[in-house]
Amino acid sequence: MNKKIVFNGIEMVTNESDCSAQNMLGLVESIVDKLEANLDQSDENFTLSVSFNFTPGDTTKYCFSMKNLLNNDIKQKVMNILEKVTNTRHDNMAGTMKIDLQVLEPYPL
Repeated sequence: MNKKIVFNGIEMVTNESDCSAQNMLGLVESIVDKLEANLDQSDENFTLSVSFNFTPGDTTKYCFSMKNLLNNDIKQKVMNILEKVTNTRHDNMAGTMKIDLQVLEPYPL
């Protein structure tokens, strides 16, 4: 089974139209989907905080921190996921965003 991702919080600041905010939420959805697909039950539970800075004409800048995660292989998985999702230019986005996620075992059926 894959991991379950839970939002602890999201904060967006943008001076652009709602289109920019919608695109930011699309990026978050992509990150959550990739985390859920690539992390499995054998991976540790942890908290992930990511801050993004979007500037038109530039690649997305981000920094992240993980709490309660000791396994370097899992850290590398998360870094690869973030890199894949953010390595493209987002010319239609301007502003900042911070997300706090909790990566947990899936709920029993």
